[in-house]
Amino acid sequence: MSPSGSRPPPSRPSMSRSASRVPRMPEHDMLTSEGAELLHEFVHPHPGATHDLEETLVDVAGEDVEDEDEVERNAIEAEHAARTTLPWWRRPAAWWFLSIIPFSMVAFTMTMAPKLEIFTELVCRAQHGIPRDSESEIDTLSPGTDCAKDPRVQATVAVLMTTMTTISGVLGCLTTAWWGSLSDRRGRLFVKRANSISLIYQDIIFIAVFAFPSRVPGGFWALLTGPVLDGFLGGRMASSAAIHAYLADVSNPAARSRVFSEFMGLLFIGMAVGPTLGALISRYSAPIYAFYAAAGLHIFYVLMVWLVIPESLTPTQMRVFARRHAADSAAAKERRGFLAWLGRIFGFLTPLAVFLPGENDRTMVRTKGQGKGSRMDYSLTILAAAFALETMLMGSYVVTQQFALGNYGWGAEKLGYWISAVGVARALFLALILPAVLTILNRRAKKQPIALQTTDSEPLLATPSRSAERVRSPSAAKGKKHEKHAPAVELLVARLSLLAAIISGAILMLNPPAWAFVFGTILSSFAAGFHPTMQSLAMELYRARVGPTAEAGKLFGALSVLQSVGSAIIGPALYGFIYIRTVGTYPAAFFAATFAFVVGSLLILAFVRLPEGLGDEPREPLDAEDGETEEEGHEREDTLVPEIVIDDEAQRALAARGRKGSVSATAT
Repeated sequence: MSPSGSRPPPSRPSMSRSASRVPRMPEHDMLTSEGAELLHEFVHPHPGATHDLEETLVDVAGEDVEDEDEVERNAIEAEHAARTTLPWWRRPAAWWFLSIIPFSMVAFTMTMAPKLEIFTELVCRAQHGIPRDSESEIDTLSPGTDCAKDPRVQATVAVLMTTMTTISGVLGCLTTAWWGSLSDRRGRLFVKRANSISLIYQDIIFIAVFAFPSRVPGGFWALLTGPVLDGFLGGRMASSAAIHAYLADVSNPAARSRVFSEFMGLLFIGMAVGPTLGALISRYSAPIYAFYAAAGLHIFYVLMVWLVIPESLTPTQMRVFARRHAADSAAAKERRGFLAWLGRIFGFLTPLAVFLPGENDRTMVRTKGQGKGSRMDYSLTILAAAFALETMLMGSYVVTQQFALGNYGWGAEKLGYWISAVGVARALFLALILPAVLTILNRRAKKQPIALQTTDSEPLLATPSRSAERVRSPSAAKGKKHEKHAPAVELLVARLSLLAAIISGAILMLNPPAWAFVFGTILSSFAAGFHPTMQSLAMELYRARVGPTAEAGKLFGALSVLQSVGSAIIGPALYGFIYIRTVGTYPAAFFAATFAFVVGSLLILAFVRLPEGLGDEPREPLDAEDGETEEEGHEREDTLVPEIVIDDEAQRALAARGRKGSVSATAT
């Protein structure tokens, strides 16, 4: 009987005879062999035990993340499939914005000429005390009269217009990236709807100041509230970023650059029609009626955005982007130090971080020309630098018009003809010629043969943990036919566009006669293909680095910031400074600056190296799972090629060894 007298002793190893002389303890207080082993392990842990435990926890966490990603991908695919059953007027498509953007640009440009005349009229009334219903209004305020020539009036008008432009440009530059990133989390139309509020407000305040200048607080200075609101809501740059993100959402990668080109072509058509329409309205009625017509077009545009056009992002996509943004924000708040503090102050520029170099091994691609050990991808960074330098050219538009007026003695009529000719040439090239060229070049792009990896320098486009599953998945087996996307074609067109700009700049910097000036500026229209192809290529590079859930709004918001800084802030100031300094000796000197900017952009773009395999896997528009569909002509049911299953274990072992090896494959 045991000392406890209630239960038999537990089974344990035999003890020495001397143990009988040791005082015995109650069994429930005695340490068993299993407990001793656990205690020893706790005090003296095995070196590999902790490592194994950490690996187990990492594997479990990784599996949980992969399972969560898989659930989200399935939900997004289900939402996209449900959209295909909707009627055409409830499905997002590129033609929604392609059809209404000309009306928006007509409304914007038709008031450009009448605006200066109305500003002069408002300032004349305020400074000379002329009542709104004065009978001498027409004679006193018409162009060429004493009031309009008053230096005090001209100076006030210049200050008013410059202040409005500066406020809108600076605030837009500060907020565009934030609004672009917000469009990923709240939807493209959320940003467009917010931005459209400023359009209606500016029309209302302008008409109110013109009709009741004495009743509006601040008089004509109340017009400054319009650019302030427009700047806080992102301005035209945020609107452009949201539209480009929408077009990227609904366009196949192979058609994306063509869609961007058509969008810009239709935009320039509106810019060509608007000034002519505004001039006709002013000629046969009064300048203010051009603003009434523009307000009507804005109302039509706003109603389309608020009530008709469907959202391109699905609810699940927006939740994924919102969760990612929340995680990034939480991580940023935990950082300490001066750099973290500085980053919080300039947090509105956070989306520009998309241009920083990143690791391209996240998508198992290697940049061409890099060493075997290199994993950093600088392609998007270099592309952004070339894009930013080229946008400086947009700041030369006003100076170019001043050059034409002063150097050739043109009047307003000839200047209008020249502006219309350049606008029509650019619109035709972007809307008709460039899309056709891109279609032909993409169709002629040769398809690369499918091959297994034989060396560590060859890319694996599929993630190792998903490779076998994707090949076996029914969705991949079914496949759909798609046009092949060739990013190299877009890079080629961008470089050729810069070459056309170089030739144009070389002609114009020689201070040519009028006919050569017209020829050189029309030739520059063939450089308009730079922006749509660069934007499409940037989206492809960003998606290759980040993955199928790349935030298009953040990318295009960042591109809009670069464009805003170059075209609205640095460019105009630099070109204006050059023209003021050289107008008496060499008025065409600013064209030499244009030539230098374009040459520099082309040299920078020459260093772009596209990742191998980029664009090889066609994707459907709005497809959340990158590379799920097979290439045209390679469906399993249409060929006799056996299905390839890649051994994940061997592949991971190969990656761990870091040397050449082969990947085992099994034909099923």
